[in-house]
Amino acid sequence: MSILKRLQEYRKPKRKQPEQEEQDTEDEKDLAQIEEETRQRIKSFLYEDRLVEELLPAFMALNESEHAETFYELIEAKETELNNVLDNPESFEQDSDPDNVEDLPEQEEETDETDYVYQILEQKYGE
Repeated sequence: MSILKRLQEYRKPKRKQPEQEEQDTEDEKDLAQIEEETRQRIKSFLYEDRLVEELLPAFMALNESEHAETFYELIEAKETELNNVLDNPESFEQDSDPDNVEDLPEQEEETDETDYVYQILEQKYGE
């Protein structure tokens, strides 16, 4: 073989093995599936597509952490609590009438001007 033919063969891209190509295709499908699942999961508490796309890389990196599931559970639990509060209109109703001050319990006025501390000290130590 001449040197020129060897150089031409060297410059040609080598074909991957069919098994390697299938493995890469499966990995890409898995990655795309994980990305779509993450996108749907974070959209449940981010709501806006713009925010989802902006924060998707951070959440994809979070998926590699061992604590990712705990984080998602916490966020989803808090989202559920907020939705429960928002769905319950009674939590925003005012119980008392701000214009009617009579409804408020009045503090008892001290009519007895006796200083009990002074009395105890006087009994104990006298004058």
